Amino acid sequence: METPNNQRNKFFFQSKRESEVLAKRKFDLIEFAEALEEGPKSTPKKCRTHFPLSEKFLSKRHSDEALRDLSGCKKWRQQNLDKGKRKDMLDKFFLSSSTIVKAMKMDEIDEFFTSATISFKPIEKHYDDATTGFINKFTTSFAHILSKEYFDRTTFEDRQIFVPEQYSNEIYFDEEFVNKEKLGEGEFSEVYKCAIKKTGHKCVVKKSKVPFKSPLNRQERLEEVEIHYKVGKHQNIVELIGAWEQRGYLYLQTELCEKGSLAALIKDRKKSNRFFSEEEIWQIINSIKSAFAHLHGKSIIHLDVKPENILIKKMNCHNIYKLVDFGCATSIPPRKGFDKDGDRRYLSNDALNGTYSPGADWFSLGITILELATLRRMEDNGEIYQRLRRGDLTDYKEQLLMYSEKLERAIELMLSPNPEERYVDAFFI
Repeated sequence: METPNNQRNKFFFQSKRESEVLAKRKFDLIEFAEALEEGPKSTPKKCRTHFPLSEKFLSKRHSDEALRDLSGCKKWRQQNLDKGKRKDMLDKFFLSSSTIVKAMKMDEIDEFFTSATISFKPIEKHYDDATTGFINKFTTSFAHILSKEYFDRTTFEDRQIFVPEQYSNEIYFDEEFVNKEKLGEGEFSEVYKCAIKKTGHKCVVKKSKVPFKSPLNRQERLEEVEIHYKVGKHQNIVELIGAWEQRGYLYLQTELCEKGSLAALIKDRKKSNRFFSEEEIWQIINSIKSAFAHLHGKSIIHLDVKPENILIKKMNCHNIYKLVDFGCATSIPPRKGFDKDGDRRYLSNDALNGTYSPGADWFSLGITILELATLRRMEDNGEIYQRLRRGDLTDYKEQLLMYSEKLERAIELMLSPNPEERYVDAFFI
């Protein structure tokens, strides 16, 4: 009776064409098998280094189920299968691949065998925009609307694209919005102030800078929209009006907060050497505390609370402070494979180490309030950085003397090394 190893050799080394490819490319299929069999103990990064399979090859599998089984090392690892089950699935993969390999063109086989030395690539097949509405498997030429109902009927693992009977390949952002004014940009996106063409109502549109790199990258990026919809409406959270994807770019339409961000206000105060009053600081704490109560009550944590993500809106002659940007947010507990990080200057050690709880948001708020009170830019490493994560405010004591002991105590609580102690209750407010 043939062993699995003999079967692998029989199917992968018997043809002359395969032998030529193997001689040309330094890639060992047995090493590939061993990389798979390492299973949960190996990290996604290590797995991808061993065999970042191209989706072009995997898409030639006979069934969608088989494709999902081996659609990337990270997913394989997340399944947390026992070694026996992984081995059985691996054997099925090798047994079913002979006919696939023979059906592939030489350059496709060539790409597969070189995939151990290149980064993971999305499907490269391009479709006819006019007839299919797709640029590739995960990129639409038309504006694919991402409504709340869309996320109700799909899951993270299966974000289907629904093609309408009639659609336009014109850029939706250009067709439906006017008076665009760029407000700023971050590492991953650009933000525009604009008006809806049909109504004239002003709003903000955030557009991603880089198109989707793969189906998994698309799934992770769309997660921001799903979570923002789950958050719903709250007076201290920026409202999501709508979202769509087109040509690989993600667009989020939100309400306009005309007074800008807390970060811009801090910058302005530094220039004029005007410190925030204690009343202003407590108003900000109270506003974000209210946002936290809403978020955490829905088992959602933000994980990127910082001055840039707190916007200011004028209502009835008063400033309303609103939390925005759910690009790093997650539900509690997080989904398997969640590995997004916010700005480390504002993150607690527990969040940086992958332990997520509401306390992570409170710590970020504490660092934000400390920056407000002292007008000092926060460190991203070093001794001061480490002392703050131990709840030690020694380096800021002198500047905090202008404020009450109650405010200082509130900051100390938010920066407690124990996540469960980070909370500012009604006594402080």
